[in-house]
Amino acid sequence: MLLDGYARSIAALANDMTASAATPVQSPEVVGFLYPLLAGRGYPRVADMLMGGVYADNPEGPDIEFGLVRILDGIERLIAEQASTGS
Repeated sequence: MLLDGYARSIAALANDMTASAATPVQSPEVVGFLYPLLAGRGYPRVADMLMGGVYADNPEGPDIEFGLVRILDGIERLIAEQASTGS
């Protein structure tokens, strides 16, 4: 269910972004809004990442794979923990 939900969420995001008639928010506007919030609330690395030009408005690409790999890492860890405890 977790993987299905992730795939559906990514597909819905991509669909919404391509089907929308709204003017897309530009990356500099998003970065300008988020940077002070992130930096001021204890997320300086994320804020610096945004300032470094890593942020993209594209719902496809390495971000999707990164999220999927994190989910799979978590499932793998859960299986390993259950195997070691005999649950």
